[in-house]
Amino acid sequence: MGNIIVAAIEKIIFIPRDFHLLRTKSWNNLVQESGYIQLSNKITENDIAQYLRQNPQLISQWLQWSEDQRCSPAITFEQGESKRYYVKRYPESEHFKEFNSMDAFEACAKYIMKQLEDTANYTNL
Repeated sequence: MGNIIVAAIEKIIFIPRDFHLLRTKSWNNLVQESGYIQLSNKITENDIAQYLRQNPQLISQWLQWSEDQRCSPAITFEQGESKRYYVKRYPESEHFKEFNSMDAFEACAKYIMKQLEDTANYTNL
C-alpha cells in the first residue's frame, strides 16, 4: 500500500475526531481533504478495518457519529445486544441489505465505506 493511500486512510478514520476538534469543516470538506475521492478505487474495507484495529478507540467515535446524524435517509452504525454491530439504512430500503457482525472493526469499516461512497456519489466533490 502506497504512502498516499495510507495517509488518506489515516485521515478518513479520524474524521469524527477532526470534525469535533476543528469545528470549521464539514463532513464533505474532510472527505475531500482526505483524498478519498481521488483514491476511492484503491481503498478497501479491509484497509480501513486494519487501521481501525490499530486504533480501537475510534469505534466509539464512529458509533457516536452515527448516532448524531440527523438526516434521512441515512446509513447507521449501531451496537446491539450481545456485542453485535449493525450497519443499516434509515428508513429501511429494499436497495440496501443490512449488515451485522460480531467484529466491530469489520462493521465500522463497512459503515465508513458506505458513508464515503454515498458522499462521492451524491455530492459534487
